[in-house]
Formats: sequence, C-alpha cells, structure tokens
Amino acid sequence: AVDRVVLTACGERAALDVEGAPEVFTLFDIASSVVDASTDGVVATIEDLHRRLLARSPTDAETDALLGLLSDPLSGEEFARLSCFVIATTPEFIFQ
Repeated sequence: AVDRVVLTACGERAALDVEGAPEVFTLFDIASSVVDASTDGVVATIEDLHRRLLARSPTDAETDALLGLLSDPLSGEEFARLSCFVIATTPEFIFQ
C-alpha cells in the first residue's frame, strides 16, 4: 500500500510542477519532452530529492542508479515522478 501512496504523491507533485510554477522540481525543465542523463539539473535534482526525503546526500551508487532510469530518455514529468518514487520507497525513507 505504501508504494501506491508514494506513487500518487510523487505523481501529483510532478503534475503540479508541470502545470504551474515548480516548487520541488525546480532544477531542470520538468515540462521538457525529453530528459536524459546529460540534461542540465538532473544530477542536482537527484541530490535535492535525497536531501528532502532522506536528509542526506546520495552516494555515487544511488546517483548512478537514478541516472539509469534515463537509459531511455523520459519526459521531465516522468523522470520527476520516477526519481521521487524510487527514493521515497526505500526502507530508509519508509522506516525513518
């Protein structure tokens, strides 16, 4: 059940940031139709989400894992939703 709640919350926040002035996903163009690992602000977004959700910086392995989501380009909104979901469904976040 936690994963469904998190997916909904992450999806709603991403949609709100696409529709209006971004509040969480501000470090890259969330409205972009194509985002890949070289897009400006993607790594900074990963770091920001880790700090917001886990109160720490990501390890290199965690950053690489999230960049792996972009092995096939995604839209900015898809990347926002998925990166939020991945971090917020870790045991570290759930049991924090």
